[in-house]
Amino acid sequence: YRMHQNIEFGDRLRAARLRLGLTQSKLCSCAGISVARLRQIELGTAPPTVDDMSTLTKALGEQLLMTED
Repeated sequence: YRMHQNIEFGDRLRAARLRLGLTQSKLCSCAGISVARLRQIELGTAPPTVDDMSTLTKALGEQLLMTED
């Protein structure tokens, strides 16, 4: 069940990133995490920490606000 949750979060994260037109590198730069860590989260091979989820969703939200003009 936990692995399913990891994959689901990763899938949603990737979909949101792509919807905003962000590369993994750009999101990582905004969130302050490594590309390798983001890949693990998006693929569901490593569970995201609470800090990961908070940092990534905040970075996505900031990017969303920047694209809404």
